[in-house]
Amino acid sequence: DQLQFEGEVRSLTGPFRGKGAFINAGNAYGYTVSAGRYGAEGVRLRLGLNTDERPLSVEADGMLSFERTVPSFDGNLTLARPVGVISASGKVTAQEPWRLTSRLKLTHKSALMDQVSFQYGPEERAVKLDGAAEFKFGEQPRLEGTLSARQVDLDRVLATPEMPRRLPFAAIQALGEMLGSAIRPSFPTTLRIGIDAATVGGAPLQAIGGDLRSDGSAWYLDKLEFRAPGFTQVRLRGRLDPVGGGLGYSGAASVEANDPIALVSWLGGRSGVV
Repeated sequence: DQLQFEGEVRSLTGPFRGKGAFINAGNAYGYTVSAGRYGAEGVRLRLGLNTDERPLSVEADGMLSFERTVPSFDGNLTLARPVGVISASGKVTAQEPWRLTSRLKLTHKSALMDQVSFQYGPEERAVKLDGAAEFKFGEQPRLEGTLSARQVDLDRVLATPEMPRRLPFAAIQALGEMLGSAIRPSFPTTLRIGIDAATVGGAPLQAIGGDLRSDGSAWYLDKLEFRAPGFTQVRLRGRLDPVGGGLGYSGAASVEANDPIALVSWLGGRSGVV
């Protein structure tokens, strides 16, 4: 609704450029758009989209082509959430930034994203994962994707001047508070995550593998497994629910420790555990 456009159109076949705004489901969006002249291969298109309701910027740059009047797009996609948000009253709210870049092949049936690079947190202490994803359109749209990393240092991404390192449970709580305000899809989503090693509480968690699923309103852990200090194998399966500004967990848990003393030492913040 209330679609607005202000810009310059040289001819019906381009080039053109401009900016504007529109209302969708009660939320206001701003956009910028530019395109070259239409040719045999299509038209070079650059599109930017942003909204204050859920602070997020979207940029796409690539070739828009038509085959028997059916459009398709091949180019690059960038999604980003800023580090801070300024409300209409001028109040600044800090938040962890994230950024996703990928190659994008878009048709009327699906959006295929490969060479996905996802970064959560500022550059100097970010968590970085790579992967691929596909968004399928239709009456029941859904997103399916995979993300993986060889090494993740959660101690670094959670560090603050007042608390350079947290105990394991405190680190998990802080991570839940960060992720609780991250991406909240309004459509069914399935994500498979694999991380070789993650540093938490000064010690590594190894062979982390998880299957996450969202029905558009809540997240579910269909499976989460990892090895913790004390030659401990941990398995979780349950539901993630918003609790305050973070996430809570309800479900099944299995913990098998060959060296319980080492496990307890790690949980208590003692050094030298494996």
